[in-house]
Amino acid sequence: MMLVKESQSSVDNGKKFFRFQTICWAPLQKRMINTKLLSKQEVAWINEFHAECYRRIEPRLRDEPEVLKWFGEATSPLD
Repeated sequence: MMLVKESQSSVDNGKKFFRFQTICWAPLQKRMINTKLLSKQEVAWINEFHAECYRRIEPRLRDEPEVLKWFGEATSPLD
């Protein structure tokens, strides 16, 4: 899930810019992704998102090894 927020940046004509802020760090369901339909950039974005999910959530799962194992697999890079 993402939230649209006003950016601090603006152009010379004074128009506002907006940016996206991720507010949900749940991994995407990889079984539902057909990588043959994605560009290299889209695959890279998903892999970066999953890496960030893992970085943010992993510390909270250290006391639950089975869940941490699943989460590691769920956030592993796409093939």
